[in-house]
Amino acid sequence: MYTAISPGPVVTAGATIVQRVQFGLCAIESGVRVVDVWGADGPVTDAGFRYLTLAGHPECGVETFRVQLDAEAASIVLSVEAWSRPGHTLTWLGVPVARLIQISLTHAALRQFSG
Repeated sequence: MYTAISPGPVVTAGATIVQRVQFGLCAIESGVRVVDVWGADGPVTDAGFRYLTLAGHPECGVETFRVQLDAEAASIVLSVEAWSRPGHTLTWLGVPVARLIQISLTHAALRQFSG
């Protein structure tokens, strides 16, 4: 999966993220808009961002990425919460496959956090 942030490379409220998934010679490109960013300043114990899908995206929904620091447990928790429904006729027809692709893309996004 390829992603680009505009204006990038830092995620800010109002930024557009273009997502591109390629299947052999066929590629699907769609966009999401960052609507909320928090925890960027000061002693951070909870930081993240939320985006909404834009018109034409295969899914219609919202996704939240959050990193939480638990100082007592000396642990860091990364979570992704997604709420969506098919946003395109082809997505409705291929719901089982679309869900597998969505899970795969979420795992790819989580790998980006781990560097």
